[in-house]
Amino acid sequence: MTSKPLPKIAAVVVTHNRLALLEMCVGALRGQTCKLDEIIVVNNASDDGTCEWLASQSGLTVITQENLGSAGGQYSGLKAAYRNGHDWVWCMDDDSLPAPDALEALTNCPFFNKDSTGFLGSLVLWKDGSVHAMNPPDMVSGEKWLHRVLEEKCVGVRSNSFVGILFSRAAIAKVGFPIKEFFIWCDDTEYTLRISAHFPCYAVLDSKVVHQTKANAGAGTDQTRPADNHSVKVRCYYRNTVLLILFNRFSLSRRLKRITEFVVWEIREAKSAGRVFAILRYSMSGFWLYWKIRKADFRQ
Repeated sequence: MTSKPLPKIAAVVVTHNRLALLEMCVGALRGQTCKLDEIIVVNNASDDGTCEWLASQSGLTVITQENLGSAGGQYSGLKAAYRNGHDWVWCMDDDSLPAPDALEALTNCPFFNKDSTGFLGSLVLWKDGSVHAMNPPDMVSGEKWLHRVLEEKCVGVRSNSFVGILFSRAAIAKVGFPIKEFFIWCDDTEYTLRISAHFPCYAVLDSKVVHQTKANAGAGTDQTRPADNHSVKVRCYYRNTVLLILFNRFSLSRRLKRITEFVVWEIREAKSAGRVFAILRYSMSGFWLYWKIRKADFRQ
């Protein structure tokens, strides 16, 4: 009787002009107790010495492209890993710092190496060990949650961030790749919701990844308040929130109601006429982008 071959696992790291963080992330990946079969670094047009450092490294697969944001980077990295025949793909940005046994904990999960599993997410912490406010998974409620926490050390989830998430090949084959047009923000939520609509997915509590942001702040409004009204962050926050709602499986009337509630709330919280204009302008651009890509085949 032949034993089942060990699954091939690749890591994907997306980077843009954060060489010091990239060096730490790659070092942590190389030091995993469960060894990776390939480390893929997607370089989004860095000009801070990243290209030279990557050229000096051995054992890395490097993809250099124009700056397509986190969404475009994960799209390219996942596509490369899938084409290289990997069974699982572990995704993160350059400011992710996985614990030495983070991948081993994912592979020890009872739902690992099953074609029925969509993804396994790590517990994302901030630098002081507290849970990161930006990366909480959307948990599935149900009768088994206590059993899973106490015995299986995992919880069913619907969505997850791209910080330390392990995707199965079966899930990628089914739903395709992330939507690169998101650029940043909401791309991970859309992609993981797309997967969890077809597969059970889990957060694995023993797998820990530190997200090395400057502050332990949530996504969205917490990140855009001090920014210029026309910055990339502001533009992507309003546009992509609308886009994410439009890609949801709710009825059209429910989706439009949620968008209206979101826009009205943001306008009430706006501190200037310039921010109100930005909210309206970039929220409307979400409708345009949805119309443009709604029928795309995301498996290409």
